[in-house]
Amino acid sequence: MKLVAVLVAAVALAAGLAGGQARGAGRTVTCSTHGLAFSAGRPGHRSSYRVLSLRAQGIGCSSARRVAERLAADLALGRAISASGSDGVFVSTTTCTGCAARTDVTVDYPAGKLTATLSGTARFQPPTVPMPAFPFPTVPLPPSPPPGSGLVV
Repeated sequence: MKLVAVLVAAVALAAGLAGGQARGAGRTVTCSTHGLAFSAGRPGHRSSYRVLSLRAQGIGCSSARRVAERLAADLALGRAISASGSDGVFVSTTTCTGCAARTDVTVDYPAGKLTATLSGTARFQPPTVPMPAFPFPTVPLPPSPPPGSGLVV
């Protein structure tokens, strides 16, 4: 009987440790967005984004907040969104006349995912690189055979 109790306790302990490592992989938690914003630029050319909502599944809120802060910076600076260690990043932006754009970002990780909604405007534009002006290539055509030569084109 003691052996069964020890085995049950060992299995329960192992399950508890695995669940702690996964940080609630099966449930989604809402993380605080207090202070999650990024601004850059000078007056009149200011770019800023703030995090409106943040949900995490399988990752801790402190990690989710760091990633969300990076997302806000990437958006405000007009950079490509990056999330190291992720399996994929999905971005959807909703715009409306007279209001700030809302951007929904989902980052998939091997152990879970993060979903953030951000709002703001990016005043920075990526630099434009002029394309060189090359003339359109022409292919020379063979000369037409003289009339009456019997050659058919």
